[in-house]
Amino acid sequence: MANMQWSQLRPVHDAAAALDGLADDATADEIADAITTAMGHLAEATHHIEISDRVAARLIPKWKQANSKLRESISEYSTRIASRLFEANNNKPLPVVIESDNGEQIVCTPKHTVKRTEIRRDELAEAVERLTANPVFRLDPNGDGELLDYDVAKLRLFKRAFRFEPRWSELKKLGLNDDEFCKKESGFSLDVQKGTTL
Repeated sequence: MANMQWSQLRPVHDAAAALDGLADDATADEIADAITTAMGHLAEATHHIEISDRVAARLIPKWKQANSKLRESISEYSTRIASRLFEANNNKPLPVVIESDNGEQIVCTPKHTVKRTEIRRDELAEAVERLTANPVFRLDPNGDGELLDYDVAKLRLFKRAFRFEPRWSELKKLGLNDDEFCKKESGFSLDVQKGTTL
């Protein structure tokens, strides 16, 4: 493998400089800022250097672990800031301009998400099906006042209330070729486990 060029080493140098600039009595904010700057430089360096497969295979789990910790930090701080902004704005998702410690103005818009679990799908489907008996949900959308056939109305309600995702293996069993209905892109992934034998 060829020696690294200065252009490849520069981000590593910049990362070291960001950390070297920390004073012994640096605050948590200053340390976080320096670490973030260094991580940005190191991520850039990692992206541009050519390493062997055997080294990459060893490093991938470490990169995943570091990435996981970063995602945890992002989630934790985003949640904390968003909840404070919601509270300050009477639970409204209004954009707020925050002036950073370095004078930079950052527009933050809090978002509220809901995660539903333990969904009783069968009961929910039955509830939607019961709605089909209501004439309001059977009106023909063309506006002529006619009622749709029960099964047609039921299918329309289900399409409205649920996301239907193709089940490609089932469609293949039915004799349908997925190439006719979508554009496919292939990719590869790698499962890396330390210390196991095949």
